[in-house]
Amino acid sequence: MLIVIIHRVVVVRRGCISLSTLLFVIFAATTVTPEYSYGEFSVSLADKGVVVVGYLAFSFQGQILTWGYPGWQWDPYCSQQSEWIMETRNDVVTGRANCSYGFFLWRIKAWPASDCVILEATLEAQTDIAFDDIAWVLYLPSERFAGYSATALRTDGTTQTVTFRVEQVPGQAGLGPGATGAGWVVPFGEGVGVATTIFTDAPTAPYLDITDDRVWGGTTYSVRQILFPGMDNLMLKAGSSFTFYVYMHPYNNLRELEVARQRLLSIFFLLGQGVKASEIRDYIASGRLEEFMSQLQAEQLKLRLTYVAAAALVVSVAVAATLRLRKKVRT
Repeated sequence: MLIVIIHRVVVVRRGCISLSTLLFVIFAATTVTPEYSYGEFSVSLADKGVVVVGYLAFSFQGQILTWGYPGWQWDPYCSQQSEWIMETRNDVVTGRANCSYGFFLWRIKAWPASDCVILEATLEAQTDIAFDDIAWVLYLPSERFAGYSATALRTDGTTQTVTFRVEQVPGQAGLGPGATGAGWVVPFGEGVGVATTIFTDAPTAPYLDITDDRVWGGTTYSVRQILFPGMDNLMLKAGSSFTFYVYMHPYNNLRELEVARQRLLSIFFLLGQGVKASEIRDYIASGRLEEFMSQLQAEQLKLRLTYVAAAALVVSVAVAATLRLRKKVRT
């Protein structure tokens, strides 16, 4: 049973007091904790670690999906995070999932920063288990988002806009872009929205796609970020584990939007440089990612300048040697 409670609260912003409506979703016998506030946004963990993003009087959910290998097996008891069995709950949410394709324990921990939240998710295999893929999905109500657009951000900084189809087209669920990228930016209005991605130690960016769930009788659009693009999959032996991270960055203005965009690009730049995902998590959670990026880029620039100087020296020595040889031949 789902219970929805709406509270009226006073929010102080820029020296004035305004009323905002924050939506808290409370599941029976489960406390929605922890919760983090970012301007007009709130991000909280609901039942089984499912994420609830609230904006004024509106909210939507995000969760983890898994598919078994081979053949993209879908198991209604464990392919959706919302169906996992929960065992304990504090700052860390833990539980288990017994699938037709294997048995795993799970753990989700929230790492809040001043402007974003990172979720650390770990799957620990209790039997040999293989996943065709793992995804992080935002479910956006079609009634609210029909006609809106989301932006797929590629790792080179270019973008592609995908519009949420107003009218359902039978048999056509995919909306695009169907390509890898640094993550999604989902606007709620001018300068207001959420940026998000999923990442692990692999430097490959996730596969970005949107589906119209109304094709299957649903009432949402699924904004997907899938970990293993192409033919890759995840094979876990009993006793081994796999950790990945979900990044959520609400933004309340255009300046915060630019920070969120750069953060998504920085994550995959650093992964490409061999930085561990857990280190990136620590830099973000401590508010030091931009500082680390500046230091790294300064070091890389210094190395490039050193290389250019060395190359110029080699060229100058070669030219001098050639001139001396020519002079010797003439004499």
